[in-house]
Parts: sequence; structure tokens; C-alpha cells
Amino acid sequence: MDVLKHFRRQFDYDVWANGEVLAAIKASETGSDPRPSRKLLAHILSAEGLWLERLRQLPQSLPVWPELTLEHCQAQIIESPRCGANISPSFLTPYSQRRSPTRTAKANPGRAVYRMF
Repeated sequence: MDVLKHFRRQFDYDVWANGEVLAAIKASETGSDPRPSRKLLAHILSAEGLWLERLRQLPQSLPVWPELTLEHCQAQIIESPRCGANISPSFLTPYSQRRSPTRTAKANPGRAVYRMF
């Protein structure tokens, strides 16, 4: 299996799925309060970006629970560095070449520890 192709497909699927969630929130806007759904989508987008920033050893660019409008959420999805076309082989190659994962531990603001490979 081509690991780079697999990762790109997974990232593309993620972008597509986030777009579908955004479309559903926009469609349900009339007659209901979209704030809880918007807040969860903003959190998902921010958390996804945060994990990629950690993997790239970059500083955190957004809070974990950002206050984003639906327009900002849409921009996050469209301009996503998670999009397979924006994922460079140099970023994925180290992960595809590992035989045994290297573990890294990160703690979230609530101090729960998560293991990353």
C-alpha cells in the first residue's frame, strides 16, 4: 500500500466530511440556533489543526475552543493545510518510513495526556 496516497486520501476525506457538516449546519440555520453546532465544528477544525501543528512542531495558532463564525469555519475548511493536495511528501515521508512508531505525549488544557506517534 502506498502510505502517502493513503494519508492524502484520509486528509481529503476529512476536508470533505467537515464541508458536509458545515453544509448541514447552514441548511438547518433557519428555525434553530446553530451556535452549539457551530461551536463544535469550530472545535473540531481547531483540534485537527492543533494535532498537525504538533506533528510539525509548530506553535498553536488557534485556541482549542475558538469562537468562529460559519464563514470562518468555511475558510478554515477551504484553506485547510489538511487537504491532501497541501500535504507535502516531505511531511508524510517520515511517518511512512517508520517501522515502529515514536511516541510523543501531549497534555491538553484539562491535563489529559494523549499519545501521538
